[in-house]
Amino acid sequence: MEWWSRHRSEGVVGAFGFVHYLTRVSNSAFLEVRQIERGAVARIICPAVGQREAPIVEEELKTAAGGANNRLIIDMSSVTVLGSMGLGMLVTITKRCRDGGGRLAIIGLSPALVDLIRLTKLDKFLVIAKDEAAAVEKLK
Repeated sequence: MEWWSRHRSEGVVGAFGFVHYLTRVSNSAFLEVRQIERGAVARIICPAVGQREAPIVEEELKTAAGGANNRLIIDMSSVTVLGSMGLGMLVTITKRCRDGGGRLAIIGLSPALVDLIRLTKLDKFLVIAKDEAAAVEKLK
């Protein structure tokens, strides 16, 4: 049995014989998405979400939400800087999830980002949870 056929069930053999494993994690420089029982968790992996990153992250979050029945948890534990376009992105994705009959919760916010969201009064609109388990409860 050839090497590639032994590994075919685990992944797809691509160019140069490399095996690309099929997982439920997105292949993005900005986002990692994994499915959970009643939705998805999208972890933003770039440290700053500003003018350049926000439109890209927003499109990827829309795709993730659509594949998860608009029930999405956004993990922002890697984000240290959130610009005005990043705030707008959170509002847009929240509206999209709600309009689609789902919900969105945000976890992993640093104290500085929590203060920013409170200062802009978005804490009254966005659902913020302390961890993934609390976010799952808020999505019910």
